[in-house]
Amino acid sequence: MKFFRTKIFWYLVLLLVLLAAVALIYSRLENRATQRTEKRFISTFVELSVAQKMFEQLPQEYDSARNEILSRNEFSLEDFSALEEAYREEPERWVKVWQEVVKRLEQLKEERGKKPARAKKPPLKERTVPP
Repeated sequence: MKFFRTKIFWYLVLLLVLLAAVALIYSRLENRATQRTEKRFISTFVELSVAQKMFEQLPQEYDSARNEILSRNEFSLEDFSALEEAYREEPERWVKVWQEVVKRLEQLKEERGKKPARAKKPPLKERTVPP
């Protein structure tokens, strides 16, 4: 009888270890998915901010650009808004996301400041037909 108790005990220990391993793997996979979604959200937010600035005076063009940006980043407007609201409900997480958005916007601003002004191309010379 003692043999069966010992055997059952070791099976239970093995089962608990396996369950713990599965839970650990699942939590890591879920964390990766969350990080990917967060990165996509940040990229989308940056693109939307740039588009909003570009189309300040053209609301219809902004709406079109917004829809294109959201679909390219695999968000619906409702999903994006819901995710933004979820981040805002977690202040520590929202600060982290917002800091990354600001950092990327500043990088874009610096990159645009470093680009030299486009030089105008000289007018094309008219080709003459040889005699």
